[in-house]
Amino acid sequence: MADAGGDFRDTGIAGMRRFIDRVWSLISAYSDVVLQEEKDSREVLLRMHQTIKKVTEDLQDLRYNTAISAIMEFVNLLREKAQGKIKRAGKVRCAEWDEAIRTLVLLLAPFTPHLAEEAWVNILGEKFSVHNAAWPGFREEFTLEEEISVIVQVNGKLRGQLRLSPEESLDKEKIEQLASSDTKVSGWIHKGKVKKVIFVPGKLINFVVT
Repeated sequence: MADAGGDFRDTGIAGMRRFIDRVWSLISAYSDVVLQEEKDSREVLLRMHQTIKKVTEDLQDLRYNTAISAIMEFVNLLREKAQGKIKRAGKVRCAEWDEAIRTLVLLLAPFTPHLAEEAWVNILGEKFSVHNAAWPGFREEFTLEEEISVIVQVNGKLRGQLRLSPEESLDKEKIEQLASSDTKVSGWIHKGKVKKVIFVPGKLINFVVT
């Protein structure tokens, strides 16, 4: 029908509410985390710039769902890094964490304006309003993956994961060798005979064993 309305089903609202609760918990309870490991700081920095780029480009192209998905992945990483980390005392600072939380609030502003404003002013202590603040920029060199996760499957089931350079992630022979020698994977492979190896460059390798 020409005058038909949009899809107003409430499916998914509960899931989004849980996500909003996780975001608020992260910002309010872990705004002063100290990342002690260099690898943690590096990972947060890289993911932050990758998320800024993704959200910026998706907003320009009206791809709101994928922009929100990228923010969700960023939130999951920050929650993971926050677990067990100390909170700073006195003048101890963690520039990467501070910037990550501030950036998260800015990226959320177009989607959750009220939550972002509350966090911006009352938690981060920034000047009103978040909607007048400059949009975060990204550095292209920080958006490139230093390592890529290649999933290892046996008969379609996840049995391991390899962290490789972008170049290595395209090398089928090398990945097959590494996966076969991985103790978490080799037992499953050697249970039978490898009939076929399915390889998706930069993504996964699947050993079909009979």
